Amino acid sequence: VRAEIVNFPGLSSHAGLDELVRWAEGFSPRPKEVFVVHGDADVAPAFAERLRGLGLSAHAPRFSEVYDLAACRVEREGRTPRKTAKVRGDTPVYRRLVSLGQNLVDLIAKKRGLANKELAKFADQLQSLIDRWSD
Repeated sequence: VRAEIVNFPGLSSHAGLDELVRWAEGFSPRPKEVFVVHGDADVAPAFAERLRGLGLSAHAPRFSEVYDLAACRVEREGRTPRKTAKVRGDTPVYRRLVSLGQNLVDLIAKKRGLANKELAKFADQLQSLIDRWSD
C-alpha cells in the first residue's frame, strides 16, 4: 500500500460523512445495531440518520442515556451536552466551513488526472471565490 499523508492546518483528517457512509455500505454481514459514539453532538446523530437511510439500525447515544442492548431500545432519555466553544470563534458555522474545506480537498483529489483545461477552469473558479472573500 502506498499512501501520501497530508495535513492541512485547521482541517480534520477524519473521513467525511459521505466516505463513512460508503464504508458502512460495505458491512458484511450487516450489523444488528450500530452505535455512533464518536463525533460532535451534531455530527453523530446525522451519521446515525444516514446509516438508518441505508436500512441499518443505528443510534447515536446522548449524554447520560441508558440503553438496553438486548432489547435495542432507550431505557432512559439522555441529553445533549451544552456546547462550549473550545477556541474563540469555534462555532458550528466555523466547523461547517472547515468541513466544507475538507470536502473541497477531497474533490480536488478526485479531479486528479482530468485534462489540464478542465483543471485550469476549476482552479480559476476557486481563485475567483478566494479573491472575492479575501480582505
